[in-house]
Amino acid sequence: GSFGILKGHCDFMTALSISAISWRLGAEQHFCAVRGGVLTLRQGDITIATREAVTGDDLETLDRQVLTRFREDLEHERHEHVEGLRLQLNAL
Repeated sequence: GSFGILKGHCDFMTALSISAISWRLGAEQHFCAVRGGVLTLRQGDITIATREAVTGDDLETLDRQVLTRFREDLEHERHEHVEGLRLQLNAL
């Protein structure tokens, strides 16, 4: 689900699924698509650890193109993992 972080928010850590992150610096809005990861808020500083991230100026474009690719890549990796396990089990 989505959530917001306001000034003075308590420290926390959360796992991120494939998602889009937005933030404001002054009047400017920024966006980033992430391929999962961990978001940590500590003493007002946010850190994001992720396998892959793509920044952009348009949330709709990130959602339509980048997040779709991330989801397709994840599904492909899952399929390869299942096939690898199937080969290992057949070898046994």
